[in-house]
Amino acid sequence: MVAAPTHDDVNLILKLYDLRRESRMREARAWFDEHCSFRTLKELEDACPMGSDASQFFWQVVTYWDMVASFLKVGNLHRDLFLENHGEMVFVWLRIANVIPEMREKWKNPMLLENLEAAAAAYEEWASARAPEAWEAMKGFVAP
Repeated sequence: MVAAPTHDDVNLILKLYDLRRESRMREARAWFDEHCSFRTLKELEDACPMGSDASQFFWQVVTYWDMVASFLKVGNLHRDLFLENHGEMVFVWLRIANVIPEMREKWKNPMLLENLEAAAAAYEEWASARAPEAWEAMKGFVAP
């Protein structure tokens, strides 16, 4: 049986939500939502050259969610409470999943964004148990 969330769990979820409301993060999230639908690493690199605002926005969003996913991985976030409240993380993963293998290969880093990938897999399992068609539907309208 999964332990019920504590007040600390709830406060951490609220803090993570507050961080998403910071002005630069909101700007990055809006950019990501509008522009991040790359099918190849070349498309991503062309649209987000190193040092550009676009590159900063891209990395701010994906590394934020990878960091949050790392908290989930090590047990510092209540799994079910997190999965119930952070669908945006899944949106981010689905938008970038197809370029990650190329990024890992090019940069010789098989661990790149692995926390985010694992959290998205946990979400897929969690959501599929509750709403069996939801994951495929989400992939259909979110993935590039």
